[in-house]
Amino acid sequence: MKITIDVKLPEKSSILVKVGEKVDQKDPIASVESHSAPIIIQLAKMLKVNPQKIIKYMTVSSDSPIKKDDVIALKKGMLSTITVKSPADGFIEDIDLEEGLIVFRENKHKEKKIYPPVSGVIKEIKHKHIELECEGEEYSGEKSRGERMAGRLKFIGGEQVGVLEVTEDIHKAIILAAEITPAALSKIDALGGAGIIATKIPDEISLDYVLVSKSTFDKMSSLSGREAVADPPLKRIFILS
Repeated sequence: MKITIDVKLPEKSSILVKVGEKVDQKDPIASVESHSAPIIIQLAKMLKVNPQKIIKYMTVSSDSPIKKDDVIALKKGMLSTITVKSPADGFIEDIDLEEGLIVFRENKHKEKKIYPPVSGVIKEIKHKHIELECEGEEYSGEKSRGERMAGRLKFIGGEQVGVLEVTEDIHKAIILAAEITPAALSKIDALGGAGIIATKIPDEISLDYVLVSKSTFDKMSSLSGREAVADPPLKRIFILS
């Protein structure tokens, strides 16, 4: 059957696909530019002046373009001169006269690509969302916590899964088990498991999870090995054909 998976996009994303286009997990569907982290320059300490007086020694103004190694502050004395230079190309974003510092922002933009969690066909493109149509099955959860996880579904049988039942081949897999001990959960986390689908879990758990009913669990247990997407915020699980 056809299922639709909603892919959320960050603000100001650039769409890289069209409706009807086939994509897989290696194909970027959107991109977004992110600015570099601000650089805090402790100007008052560097100039050895009162915080309120740093503006007196600054040689550039806010928002003015600045090149790397441009002088941004200069204090001349009888015996010495203190020079503060720009750490990179950029601009002064803010001047804090209480703390005596300036906030410098580089002119460096990083492009982040957004990839689909699974292969499929672009069904619809909306504001902040892309709908991806796939062949598979959809199930509802009863309780959940965490963010969306995608990976191979790995079923581990038994009424309660312990440490010995957790094998090394679970990296990036979504673990499907009826009940899991705290020690087994710690091992799954250490081995890089993507998350948990279960009928019962301990109260304290660091992994993202979706709890399902016994009847839903029984249906899903025969689907081990398929690609899956579990969406805790929506309490939904998608198993691809």
